[in-house]
Amino acid sequence: MQKSFLMYSKQTYSGQQPSGKRRASGTIAILIGLMLVILILGGLCSFSWFLRLNHKDQPAPGLLSGLRPEAIFMLSSDEGWIVGAGFTPQAFDFRKSHTENLHYSYGRWVQVESPQVHFSCLSMLSSDDVWAGTPDGFYHWNGKQWTKDAPGAFKNSSQSIIALSMLSHDEGWALSWNHTDNLLHYIGGRWQVGGSLITGPYLSALRSISMVSSNDGWAVGYHFMAHYDGTMWSLVDTPVTKAYGA
Repeated sequence: MQKSFLMYSKQTYSGQQPSGKRRASGTIAILIGLMLVILILGGLCSFSWFLRLNHKDQPAPGLLSGLRPEAIFMLSSDEGWIVGAGFTPQAFDFRKSHTENLHYSYGRWVQVESPQVHFSCLSMLSSDDVWAGTPDGFYHWNGKQWTKDAPGAFKNSSQSIIALSMLSHDEGWALSWNHTDNLLHYIGGRWQVGGSLITGPYLSALRSISMVSSNDGWAVGYHFMAHYDGTMWSLVDTPVTKAYGA
C-alpha cells in the first residue's frame, strides 16, 4: 500500500500540469495579447485625434496650414487667391486628404474647400471669374465653388497645365506639359490647341506665359523665349540664347 501511495505521489508531482491549467494559461496569454493590441490601437487613435485637434487650431501668423502654395494672384487690394497642393496624410495619420485654397476678400484670408487636386497656376479676371491650371486640366471659380472645366478640343493632348494667362472672359492662353501641342488657346468658350513650339527633347521647355493683348503675348522657359503676334507663336533670340548657343 505504501508503494502505491508513492507511485501516486510521483505521478501527481511529476511537473506536468493538468490539461485544465494549461487551458487557463493559454486563455490568460490570449487576453494579455488582446489588451496589448487595444492599447496600441488606442494610442494611435489618440495621436490621430491630437493631430486633428491641432489642425483645427488657427495657424500662427504667416503659416499656411494644410496647403503647399504654388501660385498667388492679387486682382486688387481687396481680392486675391493663393492656390497650391492640398494635404495628404502620411503613415499613421488618419486625417482625410483635403485641399483648402486661400481666398483674400476685404482684408482677410479665408480657407475655401477645393477639389482634391494639385493647383499649379492661376489667373484672375474678376471675383467670380478665376481660372486655375492643374495636372488634371483646368478648374474655374464662379464666385461660389471650383469646378472642373471640360477638356475641350485638346482632350488628346496633355492635361497638365503649368502656366496660364487670361485676357478676358472670352480669351486666354496656357502652357501644357507636352512635347507638342503645348500652347492652349481659350476662345469661343472652350480650350483648344493654339500652337506647338518644338523646343528640342524637353517636355515643354516653356514655363511661364504673359499675354498683353489678343495680338501680343510672351512665353519663356529654359533658354527659350517665344512671342505671339496675333497670328502665330515663334521663338525669339535673346542675349541668353545667343551666349549659350541654344
